[in-house]
Amino acid sequence: MLRLLKNQRGVAFILVIATIAFITPVVLDFFLDSQRRVQVTRNHQKRLQAYYLSKSAVNFSKLILYYNKEVDSALSKKGVSMGSLGYEPLYKMIPLDTELLRAMVDLQGIDPADLAGEGADEESQEMMENAQNSVSQLKQDDLKNFLNFPGNFRSEISEEQAKYAINAVSKMTTASESFEIHKKVLLSILKRKLFLNFFENQDYDTVQLVNNIADFIDNNGVINDFDKVERGAESSQYPREADYKVKNAPLMTLSELRLVPGMTDDIYETLKPFVSVFHTTDKINICLADPTVVDALIVHYTNYSKCTSPLDAEDDGEEIAKLREASLMGCPDKTQVAMLLNQELGLKEIDPNKGRTAETKSTSSKVADCEIQFEDFLSDKNDIFQVTTTGQVGEVAVKMTTVLDTSAKKPSQWKVLYFHLE
Repeated sequence: MLRLLKNQRGVAFILVIATIAFITPVVLDFFLDSQRRVQVTRNHQKRLQAYYLSKSAVNFSKLILYYNKEVDSALSKKGVSMGSLGYEPLYKMIPLDTELLRAMVDLQGIDPADLAGEGADEESQEMMENAQNSVSQLKQDDLKNFLNFPGNFRSEISEEQAKYAINAVSKMTTASESFEIHKKVLLSILKRKLFLNFFENQDYDTVQLVNNIADFIDNNGVINDFDKVERGAESSQYPREADYKVKNAPLMTLSELRLVPGMTDDIYETLKPFVSVFHTTDKINICLADPTVVDALIVHYTNYSKCTSPLDAEDDGEEIAKLREASLMGCPDKTQVAMLLNQELGLKEIDPNKGRTAETKSTSSKVADCEIQFEDFLSDKNDIFQVTTTGQVGEVAVKMTTVLDTSAKKPSQWKVLYFHLE
């Protein structure tokens, strides 16, 4: 009897151990699964918060763009502009960055050079000073209350019409002069020093890439070289096994450029800030453009107008920079910009009374004997903006890229040309 009892106790002990061994991983798995679900829920909540913060940044960007247009309109009625008064657009002066604004609220009165950090360049110090000035215009208590929420958002606004319109060739006849000229502007951009190391033979390879880009977008199926030479079918440039062919239509996004023969990651990433698919005119708002684009236009003008000495992008860097600084003094008036450039180049104006070249330097944007006029490349339009916003809560960030056509009077009527969420 005693032996039987001992056996039963041994069996019971074994059953208990077995049960514990079985239940423990189940309970542990349940616990870990619950933890994962909690974490997923928290991340989802943070992502949702970050999404709405990013969306709020878009709405604030629209507000700043609206007031920028109102200020521009009011000043233009008086014959002046923010640029002529020495001011940048509102969306460049007002820092739409809650982290920066919170820091500015807490650090009012501190030297901007100290805020920017030791060894900071003048541009960084100027940015911090502008941020302080913007914050100082607002009521501190109201601003603190506004910024009293978890997370941060920030926004960057760039002007699309200050870039080269890569889709413009889709509306041009391939045999037209405008088609040739527009391609040559892109060629001038690709011949800047920034791209020098990306081509084995820059003169030859850049020409080939420009032709390939234009052929990918233009509205015919023929390879179009410069000087209106046609050769073969565009489809012959693409491998038979490729699952894509030439588009022969405007690009929807810049990333489609990666499909063009001869385009590499390095070239694409370097070219991206200077080109746009969101406007289709062959003109550029030079007053808001990157110096690389401005310099390329000046080099293009001197090389193809045939009325002045051609400049070389690599050898004449200092002279090109001098011409850029002098001509941009005429901003925002595109006619004044062209006139100042012609003066710096020593070009002569057309005498309207005698139909010949005047003996004095040009006081006009139109000059004699030039096959192209610099003003014909310029625009004063600034209606299309790319707004890149980021909302962040903890380590979770949501980025939105929105391209807006703000040509309508009311923000509610502004068209969204592109939207991407990541």
